[in-house]
Amino acid sequence: LCKDIIVHDLPILNTPNVFTPGSDNKNDLFTFEFVSQAVEEFNAIIVDRWGTKMYEFYSILDAWDGTNPGGSEAKDGGYFYTYDAVFTNGETQSGQGNIHLIRE
Repeated sequence: LCKDIIVHDLPILNTPNVFTPGSDNKNDLFTFEFVSQAVEEFNAIIVDRWGTKMYEFYSILDAWDGTNPGGSEAKDGGYFYTYDAVFTNGETQSGQGNIHLIRE
């Protein structure tokens, strides 16, 4: 008698809080990908302090490069995000946070 057992990775979604887009190719993108595990579905929206949408994530693999919707560089400062995630084991997580953009 055999029984299938499904083992899921431990769900992890940590959120970074600063990034530095510039010319040094270090920490140039804001992404949730490198501090997350077992995320199956993901959506997030970044807004400025006036609530203007700057970027929308449709996947955990997406990354914001620090530009506004028109393609110009966003200003230094604080930005806010909300997110919803579904993990491979079916658990869900929603939250909010802030990210600080620092230009060199």
